[in-house]
Amino acid sequence: GIAWGSSLYEVGKFLGLKKPLNITVVQLMGGLNSSETINPEEIVKQIARRLHASGVWLNTPAMMDTPEIKKALLSDEGVKRVLTKATSCTKALFGVGDVSDDGSLVISNALTVAEMAKLRDMGAAGNLLGWFYDADGNPIHSFVSDRVISVPFEDIKRIPHKICLATGCNKAVAILGAIRGGCLNTLVSDEVTAQEVLRLARQ
Repeated sequence: GIAWGSSLYEVGKFLGLKKPLNITVVQLMGGLNSSETINPEEIVKQIARRLHASGVWLNTPAMMDTPEIKKALLSDEGVKRVLTKATSCTKALFGVGDVSDDGSLVISNALTVAEMAKLRDMGAAGNLLGWFYDADGNPIHSFVSDRVISVPFEDIKRIPHKICLATGCNKAVAILGAIRGGCLNTLVSDEVTAQEVLRLARQ
């Protein structure tokens, strides 16, 4: 399963297999109206090509304008099939987002600056596939929960091997929250970010 983020896009450039395997790459969340470097549709396409794998795309936006639109799309059989397949993934590769005004969800116009500020006021520390959580990794039910289309938060946690790619001290709180919440079991980061996560964990 593949999500979004510039780090994933860069990693995808260097993936490769000596011989094709029976692999399916599944998009875990809807698309973002943004550059290809963070759009999950483009990242799935690139990784599937590099791994000689088949790709399964979730052809919806990541964030709906209203809960009613989300409900209608989730009733579509094609969308339901992709999300069901996504929940059966054995591995997931994703990033985490911080809650700053220049986070990916704001840059891609999925959320406004005012909406992100409201999420911070609700205690949000980070987001994983569009689902927001607090500093201890507990999910925050908000207006976003009723609009996002991606694998449900609890189903992400049930994927056996969850690999998170995240760098930058601005994401340290989000990374630590994801760890505490059991949302990942492998972290790929840089030394400075890892040290900051450890410093926060000791507080």
